[in-house]
Amino acid sequence: MRFVMGVVIGCSIIGLLWILLIIGQVGCPTPSSRWVYEVIQKKVRIAQQTPSPKVVISGGSNVLFGVDSTMLAQYFGRPVVNMGVNAALQVPVILETTKLVLQAGDTLFLALEYPDLYEYDGKPNFQEIDYILARAPWILQSLSWKEKIYLIWETPFLRVLQGYKCDEGKPVRAGPYGAHRINLLGDETLTWPVPNAYRNAVKKSKPKPFVSVESLEYKRVWVILRRFKQWCHQHGIRFFLIPAVIRDFPDYHKDRAIAFLNALPHIASHYGLIFLGEPKDFMYGIDDLYNTPYHLNARGRIVHTKRLIDLFQQNGIR
Repeated sequence: MRFVMGVVIGCSIIGLLWILLIIGQVGCPTPSSRWVYEVIQKKVRIAQQTPSPKVVISGGSNVLFGVDSTMLAQYFGRPVVNMGVNAALQVPVILETTKLVLQAGDTLFLALEYPDLYEYDGKPNFQEIDYILARAPWILQSLSWKEKIYLIWETPFLRVLQGYKCDEGKPVRAGPYGAHRINLLGDETLTWPVPNAYRNAVKKSKPKPFVSVESLEYKRVWVILRRFKQWCHQHGIRFFLIPAVIRDFPDYHKDRAIAFLNALPHIASHYGLIFLGEPKDFMYGIDDLYNTPYHLNARGRIVHTKRLIDLFQQNGIR
């Protein structure tokens, strides 16, 4: 009995010390979170300077690379802001960041990458942990206790040590990602011509596995999205889910993948959400892609935006 009690007390002390070690470096910037932080800061400034009622389209980098906000603004007859950044930030960061720019009268379209973001079950990856701890600790209060425990458990020791260095890192001024590539509406526009290295990377990309529909129905993401819809309703904001950009792999028309994609609008409806369109109608070939299976080039961006406008017209959304 004494041995068991000793083990319990020892583990509790170690756990408490680990939590204190994490808390001690919360808010300390890291170089690895800098480019995302700079992009988000720029987009938030753009959106907060844009009068409402406005249209906001958010999600991961499929939105960053996939939308022509000027075309959408012409259709809606009001300002449009692209808030897409990086799917690796995960659903909580994407939603909480989007909240910063929404006001009464706005319309939000959310395009979450699949399968990853629709399979989100509360467990963070490194990018989410890194960004929250370094740049957005205020997001911690929006997480459930389960998500907070996951975050504490999943935080690597080396990441904690990096945090204590409080190294801001150098401004990102080159490369395929960064605030330097974003226009005044939040769109990534420097995607033509497509370098051969990027085209080859897309060609070599592989399809991802999808969970079963039965598993998908109970993922925590749906509870998070339903709570977010309630927040939007309370603040006078229209909220719609829309299809994300994805490469048209043959495997995505078979078995679990197509069942997963076809089920999304129905599961969304079950949770009181509106999902416009069918994901299978928004798949793209290699010639429309830039450097990943989720990133459109300049030509693909025009095609995708036209499809979105057709979708909005079909549903009477202005």
